[in-house]
Amino acid sequence: MFLYAAIVPPQEILDEIWSVAEAASADGLIETPPGGRRKASRLRLLRSKRPAETERPGPVLDLARAIDVNLPMAKFGNLALHDANRLAEALRESASGWSSPRLRLGGCSTLESETDPSIWVDLEGDLDDLLTVIRGVHEAAKSLRLFVDRRVFQPRVRLGGVRADATEPELEALLARLQRFETDAWWQTEFHLLTLVDQGPDLPDYKSFADIALGPHVAH
Repeated sequence: MFLYAAIVPPQEILDEIWSVAEAASADGLIETPPGGRRKASRLRLLRSKRPAETERPGPVLDLARAIDVNLPMAKFGNLALHDANRLAEALRESASGWSSPRLRLGGCSTLESETDPSIWVDLEGDLDDLLTVIRGVHEAAKSLRLFVDRRVFQPRVRLGGVRADATEPELEALLARLQRFETDAWWQTEFHLLTLVDQGPDLPDYKSFADIALGPHVAH
């Protein structure tokens, strides 16, 4: 089975940010906000798009499914069931000594890529504690002589892709609204070993193989 370790934000947090993104994306044409032109360097993917019109065919942002959202910390490749169980056991033994981080989602960013017109919401909070967890996951896999891809963690969540014919003022208005928003903070008290599955277009593309509890928060 293909296995990876990931943080899954609480459903109420995802519902919160998705509601804001959906509302911002569905707004009618909005005049470019004050200072919006200063964001022009983040909008290169739209430079060749049509000028603003009085109507548009749909929301600016094609939202991803909230149920699919997780933040991968490490990928372990295709593991036999025996090795997957060994890894889960080793992580459970170690994770009680790793502090639970307090996290939130806020602001937004783009990759400034013409081939990936995505908008992301940034992960904030106790990122040092989260990085300690990630290093611990890597070390646990290494101790079992299992393959681990260390390059997968990115402290952001993909909200969705920009509509292909969106105008620059539309996108500027969307980014301005998202930049002002942040979710409530939450304690991340566990992470998951997830395995990819194919359950159809309307169901999750992964399931939890193991839930790994973290230790209590340690004040610094």
